[in-house]
Amino acid sequence: MQLQVSEMEDVYWEIVLEEVNNKEYPLRKLTLDWEGFTSCGIPIQPGFIKLMEALRSHKTLVEFQYHGDNYSRDEILIALLKSLKNNDCIKYLSISSLNFDLEAARVLSQMLTNNQTLISLSIKAYSDYLFERGETWSDPINSESVVELARSLQTTALKWLKINQIDDKSFEILARSLPQTLIHLNLAQNNINEEKISTIISCLQSNAENLKELILDDDLATQYFQNQASSSLSTVKIASNKSLSGKLLRKEDHLQLRPHELDDSDWSLMATALTKDDTTYRKLELFFSEKFNPNYLNYLETLFGKQCRLTSLIIRNYILDKPIQIEILRMLKENNSINELEVSETNFAAFNELGKLLENNNKIKHVNLVYISLNDENCITLANYLKNNHVLQSLKVYTCETDDIGFQAILSSLPNSLSKLEFTSNRISDKILPALLTFVETHPLLKQISLQQYSGNKIYSTLVNGSDLMAKIHEVTNKNHCICQIKFN
Repeated sequence: MQLQVSEMEDVYWEIVLEEVNNKEYPLRKLTLDWEGFTSCGIPIQPGFIKLMEALRSHKTLVEFQYHGDNYSRDEILIALLKSLKNNDCIKYLSISSLNFDLEAARVLSQMLTNNQTLISLSIKAYSDYLFERGETWSDPINSESVVELARSLQTTALKWLKINQIDDKSFEILARSLPQTLIHLNLAQNNINEEKISTIISCLQSNAENLKELILDDDLATQYFQNQASSSLSTVKIASNKSLSGKLLRKEDHLQLRPHELDDSDWSLMATALTKDDTTYRKLELFFSEKFNPNYLNYLETLFGKQCRLTSLIIRNYILDKPIQIEILRMLKENNSINELEVSETNFAAFNELGKLLENNNKIKHVNLVYISLNDENCITLANYLKNNHVLQSLKVYTCETDDIGFQAILSSLPNSLSKLEFTSNRISDKILPALLTFVETHPLLKQISLQQYSGNKIYSTLVNGSDLMAKIHEVTNKNHCICQIKFN
């Protein structure tokens, strides 16, 4: 479950809490996003307080992620860590905040002390871009905060640790405090200079019994490999952060690659990593450009073939040759593992191929169409293909040009299996409300529907009974525990 907390309205918190406490479908993973620009100065919602109470003793939650970009003290993070302090089920914890300060470090340290359940910890004090200064800004994790963490790290059973935005002094503190159970250490995106190579080597030697993988920033990795003393540490695999080896070592479920930057050895390495039986990679995002070499299509065919273990594929087609785009979509017809597909920037010919892919497809259940200029003709074409699809669970169309005719064609073609529908930046009007009412009445499994007009749309309310129809739509969606967000200008 992923929640944009700062955008949550009071009426939806009850639905969220029901899902969090659902015994039939236990919650395993929760991601909370808190945007500082929209939430700064706004008091914590009562529904969020109830959520923290539910998380305090939650018995099935094993993975928790938090992302906050509040420029002042991150009170939300501190409150969350306090609520999770005694939770003994979480194994994977990821924190990303603009303000990971001393107080946050103290509360996290309390959570870590003698914690034998948590096996993976990621702490990211990320950078942001200040337009008024025209520069990238970041508030590094200070040494006092690292001292707090160091007191508890050695008492944990951590196997994976990632921490960034620390300096030389903080690194020396951290290096002396690593748990003996640690297998993977990610020191990328830090301010560690080459003078600390000896400290890195000493750190590896003292943790040589279990530590197997280390990721360093590219320049630091280069300096490390040039150091003769490092050659004796052959048991630890060292990789630079931006290399394919570094990306693969991170074992993130979301792998992002630019195919035109890969050479033959990289393609071979990737094909092996993604098709082996024990691979952990399930989501692949490919950023194509005009620099892509068509000769590498055979590698893609291997990736998407019978040995494919991927379940999610994102194709970013910026300036990609459309015939190549069509060829990739044709390859996916033989794939039996991918159930989530996102496609961006396509023309009508490639879009028609996408429709053929979805027709009679009993595997792809989630489809996202991003920055595709969907007009009424495109929507009618897609609708004709979707009429034969009986497994689709979610459809998201972001930034399209369709109006009432095309949207109603899509509505009439969607299967009863659908649970989520999003259409943003479109040109629909409230004339679609009668069709929308029929749709929510005939799709009881629907759990979220979001419709938003293009901000420049000049079409205003024309239906005399528009308010009554909206009320009926909300009555049906509330009865079905469906989050309904419809915004007309």
